[in-house]
Amino acid sequence: MQRFRTEIHVQPSHHPLHPRQPMLAVGSCFAEHVGRRLEESKLPVCLNPMGILFNPASIAGCIERLITGEEMKGEDLLHHHGLWLSLHHHGRYSHPDKQACLDAMNRDLRRGADHLGSAALLVLTFGTAFAFEDVESGNVVANCHRLPAERFRRRLLAPGDIVDRLAPLLHRLSGMNSGLRILLTVSPVRHLRDHPTENQVSKSTLILAAHDLVTRFDHVDYFPAYEIMMDDLRDYRFYDRDRAHPSEEAVDYILEKFVSAHLDEEARELMDRMRSLQKALAHRPLYPSSDAFQRFVKIQLETVETLQSRYPELDLVKERDHFRDLLAPPYS
Repeated sequence: MQRFRTEIHVQPSHHPLHPRQPMLAVGSCFAEHVGRRLEESKLPVCLNPMGILFNPASIAGCIERLITGEEMKGEDLLHHHGLWLSLHHHGRYSHPDKQACLDAMNRDLRRGADHLGSAALLVLTFGTAFAFEDVESGNVVANCHRLPAERFRRRLLAPGDIVDRLAPLLHRLSGMNSGLRILLTVSPVRHLRDHPTENQVSKSTLILAAHDLVTRFDHVDYFPAYEIMMDDLRDYRFYDRDRAHPSEEAVDYILEKFVSAHLDEEARELMDRMRSLQKALAHRPLYPSSDAFQRFVKIQLETVETLQSRYPELDLVKERDHFRDLLAPPYS
C-alpha cells in the first residue's frame, strides 16, 4: 500500500509517568499545552512558575531559581506604564501593586521548587534561539514588556551557549532528585516574525543543542514535537489562521503522541475518564428531570466517587457538587 505521509513513531519511555508522580513543565507554548491537558485530567503538574518562556537562557534562569530557592525582591522589579514587572517573568505577573506582584511571583516560585524536588518528569520546551539582552546589564531577558527598543539588543544563541548554560543545571538536578527524568522538546510554533529563514536557523540551533544534551546525559530524552508538525503534519490545514501556530487538531495529535509515549496505562486511563467527565459537565439537557438524564447524572456521580476513592488526593469537589445539584427527587 502506498503511503502519502511520514508518520513519526515516538519511542515509548522506559519510565512512564504514574498518576501520582508529579511533573513540571517549563518553557514556551507547547509546555503550556502539555501542562493544561494534564491539569484538566487532575494529574499533579506544575506549569511555568515564571510564565511562558521562549529562549533556553531564560528557561535555564527559571530552573536555577527553582534549584536555589532564590525569591524575587523589590529591587528586581521595574515600574512601567503603571505596572510593576520583571524582565525575567511573563507579562501575566505584571501588576499595579508592587507587593501583589512580588507575592504572585514568589508563590509560584515556591510551588515550582516544591514540585521540582519530587517530580518524576521535567519537560523543557524551547521556542526560539533568538534572545534579547538588556544593554546595560548584558543579561538575557525573558520579556521586553514593550519597554523602549533601544534598551535591548537581539542576538542568536549558539548551540554551545545553550549547552553551557543548561548542562551544569541538568547535572545538579540529577544530584538533588535522582528519580527525575528530563524531556527536551522544540516548540512546533513557527516564529515567522523572525523571517522563515531565521526561524529555521533558530529551530535548527535548538535541535542541535537538545541533541548534544541528550547525548551527554542518561536522564535526558527528546520529544519530537517540532518534527511531528513539520513532517507528519506537513499541510497548512493543520495550522491556525496565522499559519504559525498549530491548529487545535494538530495540538491534540501531538499531545496524543506525548501521552502514549510518556504516561503509563493507569495515567492514560485516568485522563480518558476525566475527559469523559469534563464532557458530561458541559452537557446541557433539554429535560433535566427526565429519567434518562437523572440516570446519566447518577452514573457521573458514581464515576466521581470511584475516582475519589481510588485517588483521594484528587480535587473533585466541583464535579461532585455539579452533579449533586442536578439530581431531582426521587433521585436526590
